[in-house]
Amino acid sequence: MTIDGFTLNGPPSPGTAALVMQAGNTGELIQNNIINNPGRAASITTSRTTFRKNAIRNTSTASDGFQTNSLPVQDVTITGNSFSGPVPANYNADITFIEGNQNLTVSGNKSTAGGTLVAIFKTNGARISDNTVVGNGGSSAVYIGGGNKNISVTGNTITSSGSAVNVANDFGIGTNSRVTITRNALRNNQNGVKVGSASDVVQVNRNSITGNSATGVLKSPTSGAPVDATCNWWGAISGPGPVGPGRGDKVSTGVAYRPWLKLPRLTVGCR
Repeated sequence: MTIDGFTLNGPPSPGTAALVMQAGNTGELIQNNIINNPGRAASITTSRTTFRKNAIRNTSTASDGFQTNSLPVQDVTITGNSFSGPVPANYNADITFIEGNQNLTVSGNKSTAGGTLVAIFKTNGARISDNTVVGNGGSSAVYIGGGNKNISVTGNTITSSGSAVNVANDFGIGTNSRVTITRNALRNNQNGVKVGSASDVVQVNRNSITGNSATGVLKSPTSGAPVDATCNWWGAISGPGPVGPGRGDKVSTGVAYRPWLKLPRLTVGCR
């Protein structure tokens, strides 16, 4: 089934959606639509579904964008969409994957909604790539929320967020493993990358991490294995501070930052 070129006006309740994708179906293509969203843009329980080139226009009462919630899904692609409009404090995320998901792609989207582009939980295999996010000081643009593994965050440009990428276990779901954060431009946020669980396994390499007001990479708590944050550009040839020796973005204890890039080109040698 294909839904192409419609204008959808969603219901105002935060628990109801303009699009409801039922589990009995599979392989839908949702493209080139305008979704005026006062509640939720889409509730998804279908696999092998693609959402592309849709414009989601959130109103002040919106609580969600695209959300998969009660059932696991796999092979879902969300690409080339735009999310805009004022977002209240109770807005969750433009895209949320909640319950046991596999092989997910979030790529080439643009979010100027002032919140979280994507929040993922209990997911094995996701690629979050080439998105552009203008966030909000109280939000995490990419929220890796617990029980995830094999997650790639690459090629994104993220500004103005509380944390550009937040790897967390705030809800006690479980630790995250094999999370790789590479070739992103994380600038002018409060934190570039925040790792909030001692047991999370996270690699942060070959990113441009500059102008972040609190830290470039923060590990809290600092116990457990260090975060591998080697070979990043910190905004200064002297590297990161204040734990490090340089004048670039700050790193916390529990972060391995040597060696670092001496130039802002992410493909140059690291020494």
